[in-house]
Amino acid sequence: GKLQHHGMLKAVQVMDKFFGLLMEMSVECCVQELLKTSKTEEPSKGTAANSTHFQTVDAFSDLIVLLIKCCGRGHQPKQGDQAPPNSIVAEVALLTKVVAVVSRVLMEDHDMQLTAQVSGNTASLPWQGFNQQPYFRFFSNLLIALNQVQGEDQTPNNEILTVFSNTFHHLSPLRLPGFAFSWLELVSHRMFMPKLLLTKHQDGWPHVQRLLVSTLKFLEPSLRTAQLTESV
Repeated sequence: GKLQHHGMLKAVQVMDKFFGLLMEMSVECCVQELLKTSKTEEPSKGTAANSTHFQTVDAFSDLIVLLIKCCGRGHQPKQGDQAPPNSIVAEVALLTKVVAVVSRVLMEDHDMQLTAQVSGNTASLPWQGFNQQPYFRFFSNLLIALNQVQGEDQTPNNEILTVFSNTFHHLSPLRLPGFAFSWLELVSHRMFMPKLLLTKHQDGWPHVQRLLVSTLKFLEPSLRTAQLTESV
């Protein structure tokens, strides 16, 4: 209500800036908490993260899910409509906008850290090294929450799955090698890959093929020389 009252969800530029700032703040708070833990914990115990480190990211993803639900309630389908319900169109439009903004923040963060590491100019960075955990947490939260809203026993929503598929293709490790491990976890997520394979008329299969090809292209240099490290 307050967001709509202040016009935060009407103008495209305002939405971009609003969601971008929230994601940047969420990532910063999350990384700072993870760094604090890594400094206080004993090296032998590792730096396993718990849910408290991701409170800001979780809060942001909860907000997005709530806004998507509100979009659906505000555009109920009319009886006898043959086209996709207006609720689905509104939900997909908002989800597309949000993941595009988050993807942009992710790429800027990744490229900034990579450029600084290559040039050796890391003194100006708020922290050193790209941390993929907040971004993985955000996308994973969305996948789980949106599936719970729809109902796990229902037919997968092609439109929403397509948004995630296009996003993950855009965030391919060929473009963002520092995001590779989280990317592989996301494309094989139990709320994503199986849903794509279960879509009606196998509509999701081309998306699976495209993501699989991206994976193989990324691994191709290692596969070509047959020098597979333990992580590969």
